[in-house]
Amino acid sequence: MRLIRAGSCILGFGALIFTGLTIWRNIESISYFQVLWRVTLMWPLEWYYLPKAVIFNPGLLLHLSFTAYLYIIVALASPFFAIALSKRLDRSRLDWFVLTFLFPFCLALLVVLPRGRASSNPYGGVLGHFFAACTGKFCGRCGKAVPLSSRAGQNCPFCHAYWSYERTIYRN
Repeated sequence: MRLIRAGSCILGFGALIFTGLTIWRNIESISYFQVLWRVTLMWPLEWYYLPKAVIFNPGLLLHLSFTAYLYIIVALASPFFAIALSKRLDRSRLDWFVLTFLFPFCLALLVVLPRGRASSNPYGGVLGHFFAACTGKFCGRCGKAVPLSSRAGQNCPFCHAYWSYERTIYRN
């Protein structure tokens, strides 16, 4: 646990440093709006340009600076460290993977947050509730799929059973 937490801390604060350096280099030459967009799109564009460079020009990886290699390591390793740490801290692995995939500096937040609460949803978190809500609803009596707008207090359109409550069941 300590090794994963230390690695996550190093990667998270490394991403913060790289983001800060990007702001520092560009703050005087461009407007505030352009700085905001560059910082927001800096890490997601890394996931676009790196595979493109490896596929079309693999020799480029041999001529990068040391800081460029560190930048690539931070971008590639952060989401996977987020999965490992969020699993141990009872946080949503899917939410933290997506968040650190797009913005690796959020890994520094995961390190300092207290333990979460385990959820019965296998996906967990915000994205997990979205996926669970999109899977569908079924009548408890006849088992047929009913519209997503169906609620407790209504009747099943097929068997006309009255629904007094809703129950969520998560399946793989």
